[in-house]
Amino acid sequence: MSLQSGQTDQLISKWMVNVNIGFRVEVHDETSPFYNSTFRLRNGSMVPRDPTLGLNRTTILNHLDWNCRDGSPFISFFTIWSRAMEWRKWLIGKGVQKVVVIAVWLDGLKVLDAYSLAFDLGFRGDMLHRHLHESLLCCVISEDSYRILAMFHGTCQTTRVSLHLPWTHFHAMIPEDFVYYSILGRRPQKIDDIGLIDATEAIANEVYNNTGERDWGTMLCALLKSIGEI
Repeated sequence: MSLQSGQTDQLISKWMVNVNIGFRVEVHDETSPFYNSTFRLRNGSMVPRDPTLGLNRTTILNHLDWNCRDGSPFISFFTIWSRAMEWRKWLIGKGVQKVVVIAVWLDGLKVLDAYSLAFDLGFRGDMLHRHLHESLLCCVISEDSYRILAMFHGTCQTTRVSLHLPWTHFHAMIPEDFVYYSILGRRPQKIDDIGLIDATEAIANEVYNNTGERDWGTMLCALLKSIGEI
């Protein structure tokens, strides 16, 4: 694959995929070597490290290289909830604080499949596998776009909850912090003491507070299905 600087969207479209929900795992502790907040401008918008850069071989390679800290025009998202939870767990295992998982509505935006890009650029083995179920977004998510659906803060372990849609019920693993503070309003002595909680209403409230979408809207239903991986 010979992607060169300045190539057109016609070639880039080879790696474009349709994604409705993306999960961004961020570290908001500025003292951490894993710090990767896209909210650096503190205006509520998600901004890449360098949105002025174009899409070319160098910027793509730099972004896919975990050891490179150069600016990037991309924001990475996981397209599967469990992958986001795995990465969150890995970060917490490294002692990282201020971890947040951000659910974003990506439908209609230019999103590239990181795995396909990495493969075409010659990545193999673990270097390739780390980009499985990852998508790259090349734009700013502005606060007034109402695409930021929900945020799951904290470094507690995940816990099993019940979720439902009008036509079905299912289970999912979500951060205990969300259960503590968004559902219970407190931290119980033991999470096992409270039984299986239905987190649907709390997630719906989070979506409503961020987007204004009420009831069983398209974004809420897609988010619940993505978290439950159904």
